Amino acid sequence: MAKVQVKYLTKPTNEIIDHINKFNKTINEDDVRDFLKENDNFCLIIYVFNKLDSLIFLKNSEETHEILVSSLYMNEYSTFKECVNFLINKFSNYKVVIDSTFKDKNFINVVKKNGGVLKNNRYIIQL
Repeated sequence: MAKVQVKYLTKPTNEIIDHINKFNKTINEDDVRDFLKENDNFCLIIYVFNKLDSLIFLKNSEETHEILVSSLYMNEYSTFKECVNFLINKFSNYKVVIDSTFKDKNFINVVKKNGGVLKNNRYIIQL
């Protein structure tokens, strides 16, 4: 089993910007800064054996108790399970919501394996 670390960040730090530059040059740094400046938005950074694997940007809705996956950049989709486990510990009685904009079949299969159920054109994982 790979050693996986999940880091929870709520502010637009240099660490996130550095990772964005390593990950994908098409991500706009200013958009990320604006996204993270909004209340209740956050980012998970996933490391596998101390190397960057994934960035996941999420929106937290306290009203509906939903955590919406806004965007994600993953090398290894299997680390999504670690993200779900992290969110379970941080947000009980919430739902992780993946809407229909995510078309990657490999990612959707991982979501299903982690308890994702299709409802109203969105995959929902109950935490």
